[in-house]
Amino acid sequence: MSLFHQKCCTPVTPYVGYLYYYTYDSSNAWCHACNHPVHHCSCHHAASPFKIPCELSEAGEALIGGLTDVTFTLEYRKTGDSPKIAIVMQEENATTTWEVNGITEGYHVKEHFAMASPGALVKIKFSDCTVHLRWCETICC
Repeated sequence: MSLFHQKCCTPVTPYVGYLYYYTYDSSNAWCHACNHPVHHCSCHHAASPFKIPCELSEAGEALIGGLTDVTFTLEYRKTGDSPKIAIVMQEENATTTWEVNGITEGYHVKEHFAMASPGALVKIKFSDCTVHLRWCETICC
C-alpha cells in the first residue's frame, strides 16, 4: 500500500477479517470564491449583518449581495390603528410578496420566513408600525 493511500484513508475498526477503507466527502471542500480547496483557501469568509433603514420613512429597498443565499428576520411593533407590512423580493425570474396584516399589540419577530439569492432586490412598505428587516451576507474578504 502506498504512503499516499495510508495518509488519505483510514481503516474502519474493528478488524473483521478484511480492511475497509473510507474517504471523506469532498463535494463541499472547495471555496466558491477563490476555487481553492477549503484547507488551502486564502479567503476570509465573514457574515456581515445588514438591514433596510426604516426609521425615517415608510418604505425602503436594498440589493442583496454576498456569496450565498440569505434568509430574513423581520422585527415589528404596532404603532397605529391599521398596521400593514409588505415585502417584495425581485429575483431574475420571479417576484415574491410576503405580507402581514392585522398585527396585534407587542413586539413580534419572524425568522427565516423568506430566502433571496445574491443580486435580488428587496423592497419593504409598511404603515402604522415600526419595522426592522435584517439579514446576513457571507462575503469573502
